[in-house]
Amino acid sequence: MEKLFAIGDRVEKFTGDYQIAGEVRSVFTTLAGKTRYVVEHSPGFLHIYGPSNLRPLHPDAAEDEAP
Repeated sequence: MEKLFAIGDRVEKFTGDYQIAGEVRSVFTTLAGKTRYVVEHSPGFLHIYGPSNLRPLHPDAAEDEAP
């Protein structure tokens, strides 16, 4: 499993119709061998993303509240 992010990393979901910041809470591999990240967004909801949907969140970037 190739891990681009670790638990506790601040990331941004930047693809698609919306962008949102959050924190990686879990990393796992699907039965098909694909890496997935569980990201917690404020006010506490969790979402699962593939690595191509995420990028590191830079400290100077605008972001939502920490989970």
